[in-house]
Amino acid sequence: MSSTKEGTKRGGYIVLLVPVALLVVAYGITSLYFKWHFYPNTTIGEMDVSYMSEKATEETLTEEIKTYELTLQERGEHQEVISGEDITLRPDFGTALQDALRGQSGFLWVKYLFSKQEIGKQAVSYDSAKLEASLNALSCGQKENQKKPKNAYLTYTQKQYVIVPEEPGSSLDWNTFTEKVTKAVDNMDESINLEKENCYLNPTVTADDESLQKSLEEANGYLKTAVTYDDGVTRLAFDENAIKDMLLFRKDGSVTYSKRALEAFVKKLDRTYSTMWSSRSFMTSYGKPVTVSGGDYGWKVDTVKELKALKKAMRNHVVETREPYFTKKAASHGEKDYGDTYVEINLTAQHLFVYVKGKRVFETDFVSGNVSNGNGTRLGMNSLKYKERNAVLRGDDYETPVGYWMPFDGNIGMHDATWRGKFGGVIYKTSGSHGCVNLPLSSAARIFDLVSPGEPIVVYQLPGTETVKEEPTDKDKDKDKDKDEEKEKDNKKDDKNGKHH
Repeated sequence: MSSTKEGTKRGGYIVLLVPVALLVVAYGITSLYFKWHFYPNTTIGEMDVSYMSEKATEETLTEEIKTYELTLQERGEHQEVISGEDITLRPDFGTALQDALRGQSGFLWVKYLFSKQEIGKQAVSYDSAKLEASLNALSCGQKENQKKPKNAYLTYTQKQYVIVPEEPGSSLDWNTFTEKVTKAVDNMDESINLEKENCYLNPTVTADDESLQKSLEEANGYLKTAVTYDDGVTRLAFDENAIKDMLLFRKDGSVTYSKRALEAFVKKLDRTYSTMWSSRSFMTSYGKPVTVSGGDYGWKVDTVKELKALKKAMRNHVVETREPYFTKKAASHGEKDYGDTYVEINLTAQHLFVYVKGKRVFETDFVSGNVSNGNGTRLGMNSLKYKERNAVLRGDDYETPVGYWMPFDGNIGMHDATWRGKFGGVIYKTSGSHGCVNLPLSSAARIFDLVSPGEPIVVYQLPGTETVKEEPTDKDKDKDKDKDEEKEKDNKKDDKNGKHH
């Protein structure tokens, strides 16, 4: 009985050992198989080479390479393709597959039933010249198809500056482009996104650029300035329309203005509102208009003060309406800036008129500068500089006391000439003054009382109004000469300072 039981036990062991032995043998055979074949779940790139031998893998890779294409994803959702056939693409196996198999431990094959083994992509070779030719033939590489990128920038529209966004364009960074495509071919990639791979030339300034945002803020700050000049007749605005053209934008984002452009505006302001030395149409007491040119009467813009004021206004974004600053003022604005109170001197008629508030209050004959020796009285509209009693007029060859002195054009003025016996007519042509307007004593006294400094003195000629009076005789001239000598003798006794004429 005991021997029977023992035999039965041995038979059970044998039954158990056989399957185990078979499993061991099977595992060993399988391990040996994977010495020359890739593990399960093995890939080279995207190709599954599980259970393949080196030769089978080479054949499969060779066939795959024949159909290889690299798709280029370009801007604007456009695509182009480079084929392996066009560049003579072929595998370059070397010992790569052999080394990969040698690196496998056959006994670890079970592990890869549940995990993956990834082998680096197979090396390839190709004709570099053909690849370069393929790149040059691409539509995206043609010059006419490459649109240069545009930076974001500021533009003026609807009374303010706004940012115009950048434009990416389609110009390739050729060095980066060829480098990335070559790498993709080397790796046997199926596609490449040129945008993501930074193959394009991109704008250097974008809409969210800090410097550009700073420029926008500062520029629109300047545009808030609005100085409106208004003299009651003419309006001139220093506002965004003028300012926008003088702004200067620096690389660091700061904004300033052109000093030259600002000075040009001040000059425009001067031309608009200054009337000194200008020509005017003047209606004479004879019912005929004349053009009076020159003379220092009128408005004169204070350009220095205006330039300083505008700089301050731009810094502080001032909004105001005012007249310009003037260094010299006239009676009123507009074409008739001389107003209705003035002295009208007609050299042709040798006759003058005094108007006060539009009413003719006085008139008289006079003798003006001697035209025969070049001392003719200058034409123009000047302002009365001042008036003085008992002055002395001095020249190179004379000293003459006068009771009433009223200069209006440098050392030229109106004054009494008691040494003269006659006035008016054509005396001035040969026996006139050194340039002054000689008046009868009573006329000079009357005018002295009527005029005030700053009022206009209008000097003109009007053909057809000449009054021919009897020329002074030699006897009259001798009398005048005697009077002049007496005046000079009296004056030498007088220590009073006088005026040069």
